[in-house]
Order: sequence, then structure tokens, then C-alpha cells
Amino acid sequence: MSTATEAKKSRKRKKFNKSAAIRAYLESHPDASPKEAADTLKAKHRVNVSAQLVSNIKHNMNAKAGKRGPKGKKRGRKPGSGADKFSMQDLLAAKHLVAQLGSVEAAAGALKALAMLNT
Repeated sequence: MSTATEAKKSRKRKKFNKSAAIRAYLESHPDASPKEAADTLKAKHRVNVSAQLVSNIKHNMNAKAGKRGPKGKKRGRKPGSGADKFSMQDLLAAKHLVAQLGSVEAAAGALKALAMLNT
């Protein structure tokens, strides 16, 4: 290679890594707001850094560190609730009772009367 090519390579300016600068600032100032961090980096390094970029990097840093909040409630039925409380044997006994008394309403009335007697 010629010395001219080597001279060009050595004269090239290294690119400024905004994300690395933001991460370094946030590590030393973890409670800084995104706007505050962006303003400080603009003044200190004379680079255009938006508060949104700082916010995104701050979020990613917290997510990687496992600082996410607890997961929300699971939707849907809980296992063991509703019809799952009764075994097949219980349901067959209820079916037999309904057949003996003639209707579901009559069986419900009989069970209410039985509950009153037991209390």
C-alpha cells in the first residue's frame, strides 16, 4: 500500500457511538430523565440526541437487567372452578335425583329444604 492510502485511513474520524454514550451516561446517572440525559449529551458531546432515543435505550437496559414488572393476571377460567368441582359420580347421582323427582326445579327445591334442615 502506498503512504497516501495509509494517511487517508489514519485521518478518518472515528464515528461517535450515540448509544454507547447514552448507556455510559445512564449507568452513572440512573435516575436521570430522558430529556435531561439528552440535553447533557448534546452539551457535552455536541451531538444531536433525542429524548426518545434515550428513553428507548433506557427501557432496553432495564429490560435486559430483568427489571420488568410482574406479569398481569391470566385470563380465562381458573382450573378447578365451576363444573370441575363435581366428579362424574356426583353428576350421575344428581341426574338420578332429578329423574326420581321429575324435574330440575323439584330437585333444587328438595335440596333447599334439605339445607334448611341441616342448619
